[in-house]
Amino acid sequence: MDTDSSQIKVTIPKVTKGLLTEKAQSMGLSLTTYVKNLLYTDIKESTYPEYVASKRVDKLVEEAILLSEKGELESFSTIDELDKLVDSIDAN
Repeated sequence: MDTDSSQIKVTIPKVTKGLLTEKAQSMGLSLTTYVKNLLYTDIKESTYPEYVASKRVDKLVEEAILLSEKGELESFSTIDELDKLVDSIDAN
């Protein structure tokens, strides 16, 4: 369950709210659940732009994969370990 949530306030005519409430009840849902479902359905049907990586990015990814396969990449589990790794690189 997503606990990081936000509220929105929407003002609609009373007649519209009544119609939505009736529709929700006919489906055995609360008005809130029904409206959330409408929003999720609309978002799900949306298309999102696709981006193509540049040749430079493709090359960098390929190099990183090769280094990973050779076991030549540093790994870290925490942000502190990453900071130490960056500090050691900066020191050189």
